[in-house]
Amino acid sequence: MWCSEEGSRWQGVGGRVGRGILEFMRGAMVGTRHAVPLRFAAAAVAALLVALPVSATTYYVAAAGSDSNAGTSSGTAWQSVAKVNGATFSAGDSVLFNRGDAWYGTALVAPSGGSSGAPITFGAYGSGANPILKGSLVEATGGFALAPNLTATIFSLTDSGTSATDSGTRNWRLQIGHVQIANSVISVAVTVKASATAALNITGAAIGPVATAPNTSAMTRITWGGGNNGTTVAAGTSATSDTITYSLNNSVDQIVSIYTTARNVEYFLTNNTTLWSNSTATDESQASNVTGDGFATGGNSVVGSISGTIQTAYTYRGALGTAPVAVWENGALLRSKSSQSAVESVAGSWWWDGTYLYLHASDGSNVAANGKTYTYVTAASPSYTAWDNGKSWLIFDSLDQAETYNTSTTTLGGLYLTGGNSIVRNLSAHDMYRHPLTIYIGAANNTVTNVTAYHSYGTSPLAIYGPGTTGNVVKNSTFYNDTSLASAYTGNAVWAVVVAHGGSTGNTIDSCVIESTAASAAGYGILVGDSGTTVTASHNLIYGTFAYGVNVGSGGGDGLGTGASIALWDNLVDISAASNVGILLTGSAGSMVYGNTVYEPGNTNAAISQAGSSTGTLVKNNIFYTGAYASVDATSETGTAYDYNDYFSASGTPFSWGGTAYTFSGWQTASAQDAHSLNADPALSSAAALSAGGNYALLAVSPAIDAGANLGSAYQMGLAAGDAWPGGVALVNQNLAGSGWEIGAVVYQSGGGTRLLRGCCD
Repeated sequence: MWCSEEGSRWQGVGGRVGRGILEFMRGAMVGTRHAVPLRFAAAAVAALLVALPVSATTYYVAAAGSDSNAGTSSGTAWQSVAKVNGATFSAGDSVLFNRGDAWYGTALVAPSGGSSGAPITFGAYGSGANPILKGSLVEATGGFALAPNLTATIFSLTDSGTSATDSGTRNWRLQIGHVQIANSVISVAVTVKASATAALNITGAAIGPVATAPNTSAMTRITWGGGNNGTTVAAGTSATSDTITYSLNNSVDQIVSIYTTARNVEYFLTNNTTLWSNSTATDESQASNVTGDGFATGGNSVVGSISGTIQTAYTYRGALGTAPVAVWENGALLRSKSSQSAVESVAGSWWWDGTYLYLHASDGSNVAANGKTYTYVTAASPSYTAWDNGKSWLIFDSLDQAETYNTSTTTLGGLYLTGGNSIVRNLSAHDMYRHPLTIYIGAANNTVTNVTAYHSYGTSPLAIYGPGTTGNVVKNSTFYNDTSLASAYTGNAVWAVVVAHGGSTGNTIDSCVIESTAASAAGYGILVGDSGTTVTASHNLIYGTFAYGVNVGSGGGDGLGTGASIALWDNLVDISAASNVGILLTGSAGSMVYGNTVYEPGNTNAAISQAGSSTGTLVKNNIFYTGAYASVDATSETGTAYDYNDYFSASGTPFSWGGTAYTFSGWQTASAQDAHSLNADPALSSAAALSAGGNYALLAVSPAIDAGANLGSAYQMGLAAGDAWPGGVALVNQNLAGSGWEIGAVVYQSGGGTRLLRGCCD
């Protein structure tokens, strides 16, 4: 690896080497015994000059710059991303974007690659927040105005096709639950329908909140035909009342009373409403079948619909000529709605009617004057924010990425890599439909560090995908997402926070935070799938409301194939909020689960489960502080080896081998597994969910200290007590910290020991 300073180290080299050449030439021309013929000296000098790097240039880009500038100083900065994309750069050059600025609507595409020791840097200068690349456009809202009031149907039922006819006097009272009322309104009109064979004679009507007793002066009178108390509705026709001033609140249940002197009504299918009558005749309103004077069960309604005038208080609109597919307010995604009335009723939402964009600010303020920034993307907007363009030896440093939305599965969302030997660091990538960070087909030997990726609306914040994608390292970074993806756009689809698939091989995710922020358990922490895919996940903090902490092999039925494998070692896996298996291997041969601490005492699903011919699985040196332990189906027994694990907190028969449940001793006998394993309290410093302050370091009395197997040098670096993810993760050599290896992810060091930092530089 090369450090970030390598490019700058070339500056000044020409002077030093030039002086060396001068000395060499002087020695060649003097009569010493070390002198060489001048022609050989000249040739050597020529070779050295060819090898000298060209002096690196730094280019500056600022929102207040100009593309006609030279770009070589902050005072002569370029302005646009397009200018950068169209330039040619030399190895060692830097392209720096002004901190505090944002660029919209154009993706950065690296036009040139660097070289070993002389990368090309795309970074930042100045002070303030990281510069940010957005796939969105800014909507100028200064001219937006309050949208006009509108008339809308706020309650509607389907005609049941049944009716009843008699001459009995009725007071039909329809109770409407507030959840059936679409909007609050300032006026209402009620529609009823007569039966197909006889007219309906309405003698009066009223509306009021449920708390208002019917037939009292507190109800508001409904009039007909220009102010009349009643009306006659001809057979088979409908009648709509006058529009009356009435404040109908969609948080309050309502009652509509219809007084009739003839029961000649068509009935409308119930929709969680209640209908009853005060007639002294037999009331069959809840009968199972319609008879001469009854109607179907469920309280069918005599009111077909209620319309009303919605007073616009919060919705502002302005002309927009192109259909948006997503809209943000100050970087927060607004919810897409299907009408002006729906926007009016939901803060933080939008709708486009083909001419106007309607916006309801998250705080209900005037969008024309609230100082907030509203951005949007269309189907033609960039589907990613930055791409290395297949180039190698690049650095993307402190250059944030945000706001793309494209539902095509062939798009990648944010920053993606397809070249090699590049670094991505010190940035955030968020609020995108597809993966905010993707290591894609052919990407090799890239390093990602100190990155935060989150708010992926459609899939995973981090994706590692494709053939030839190998040797990449993602470390000391944070990835989080609502894995239920119940976002404004994607419904309730389930996915993962981190996914590796498509035949990518030999990639590593190390010392990262991988968290689900869903309201309830859904999705996966790490999802690995498709034939030939291999990945290493080590020293990570994996927690949150997952259905599965780690899922390898089948993709859990979410579109990935079998045949993948994982080396999962020295991770802290807290799935106390999970609703399913902790580590699921399905059709995954040759996976290794080494030295993890898995915590889920309240979940009685297996902590680790092998199914679908997940053979050759090695499970060693793990602490399973869980409500159930291990399940290995009959197809997965071959080559499977469990040993030197510590199981604690489950009761009954928490193991399953070949479909039969066992106790710990029964498991040992029937499966010939875990001969050296423990069934004892591992004495964690704090046995609790990580989100509640759990600390999985071992106390001095822990039986897991020095009780593990030596798993070889590839796995000897365990976690130190007191680590702080993602940037403060230190590793300790198991072979230097005691007489043996610990069971679990955290190495015990008597007296604290020395925390050995890993690596030296990027």
